[in-house]
Amino acid sequence: MKYSLQIGRVELVTSFELDQAFVLSAGPQLRRVAETEKAQLLTLNSPPMVNPDLPRLVLATKDMQLHVALTRLQFVIHPPDHIANSFEESLNFALARAADAQKLLFGQIKRYAWTGLVVALDFCEKPLKSKDMISASMDAFKRLTRLDWSDKKTAAFNLQAGYKNGDFFRTYTVSGFERRMVRVTQDDLSEGRTPTFEDGDLKAIGVEVLLDINDKPSKRHGGPKADLKRVAQEAVRSYKDFPNDLGLEDLAQ
Repeated sequence: MKYSLQIGRVELVTSFELDQAFVLSAGPQLRRVAETEKAQLLTLNSPPMVNPDLPRLVLATKDMQLHVALTRLQFVIHPPDHIANSFEESLNFALARAADAQKLLFGQIKRYAWTGLVVALDFCEKPLKSKDMISASMDAFKRLTRLDWSDKKTAAFNLQAGYKNGDFFRTYTVSGFERRMVRVTQDDLSEGRTPTFEDGDLKAIGVEVLLDINDKPSKRHGGPKADLKRVAQEAVRSYKDFPNDLGLEDLAQ
């Protein structure tokens, strides 16, 4: 089975110690980001007992979302189609896309902790033949486990493995993915029908490998900007290493 790479998204995470007043103190900078990016701003009315890692405010544009929590800034960036088949171009796009907002917001962080980076590697089946994500990804799954499910109908598979690599934690998560285009027609609306995900036209299907890199083990943090550069360099190395680390060399061919 052959696959083609598409970078589904890049996440850039800057973590800091709990700051109950962060959204308020960074308010002027967040408004500048919203104005500059022409972003939609959504304030979430989260009760005080909600996990501080969860966002209290979200800024959203066509290709980027910024999730603002009491312990982190998380940028979720979707590379444009014309570079999404290149890991390094997509990563560089994401770093450049978030840079202006980060420049404004990093100065509002009082007690910085660590930096993380997640890249979704979507290996799409080419040509598109399978009818569901399990069928499209079963060859890869069989190489990752010794489970004999020949007499069972597999419904789900998700594998996660991680290890410490010097100043960094690397975590790989392997699963199937499926993208469909769901259309709602005027007839659906007039007759009160709600199309489901399964009703949509199948657009892409295959194996997703999440590369999750962070520098939590490091004892020489240099600040959010410098650490992001180091973590990005480690992400490039992880991308080159993952086929051998996981025994999925044919995905990267």
